[in-house]
Amino acid sequence: MPKHKASFGNNTRITEILPHLQHLTPYEIDQAPHSVGIYAWYSKFDAGPRDWKMEVATDDGRDLGIERTMSTVARHSARFFTPPLNVEVDGRLLERWKGRLTSVASERMRAKLATDSESDSSNGDGSDGNGAGALRKVVARPRLRGELVRLLSTTSPLFTAPLYIGVSDNLHRRLGSHVRDLERFTHAVERDPDAQSRLQEADLNFAMRAAGAGFRPGALEVWTLNLETLADDVPPDELRVLIEAVEWLLNRWHKPQLGRR
Repeated sequence: MPKHKASFGNNTRITEILPHLQHLTPYEIDQAPHSVGIYAWYSKFDAGPRDWKMEVATDDGRDLGIERTMSTVARHSARFFTPPLNVEVDGRLLERWKGRLTSVASERMRAKLATDSESDSSNGDGSDGNGAGALRKVVARPRLRGELVRLLSTTSPLFTAPLYIGVSDNLHRRLGSHVRDLERFTHAVERDPDAQSRLQEADLNFAMRAAGAGFRPGALEVWTLNLETLADDVPPDELRVLIEAVEWLLNRWHKPQLGRR
């Protein structure tokens, strides 16, 4: 492949960056380069025709595709939650309160998806707009819900936030380790559903947090940026400190859901 030297100014073109980017599913990690680089894991809406196609129930004639689509959306939505916060508050005269705050956003989202009312399109403060009602109208129509699944499947990564951002001296080795751990934890949850909450509580690494959130290999994809080719004029001994600086900034700017505490 011919070498493409990318500009780091305001006129950087996507065509200059593309040769240094790689998109992989967990089943393609063997194709990752043995190179220094940055990587980011993203969620993928893992749904297909079986999840939305019209199928009439033999007992009451209802469209099973509606239930399957809403179930798929609810399952994927449940993966996105704000981790609990450990809080300590100081008061007067040595008073101190400490505890654990848990976000209720996931429960509110679950309730929103479970409601049968198309008119229930807000939380009472207008924060949801007409989105919930629009979703129910779309799901009620087989052609539209097929388009919904197709469009949601194309949104990553341009319209989704990274779940995790990391760097490595060897992308192939690091990502392979992530996937092996993810498969191990996924199998543990399949054998014992209670293991999912224990993984959330342990919160030791990316794979543990991903499996704890409900992500399976089919619901994830990773993008890598090969720094050895993109920044090939940077000496090897300076490249590591460079990518560590970049990772530090990216994580604090974007605050990935499955990032380290």
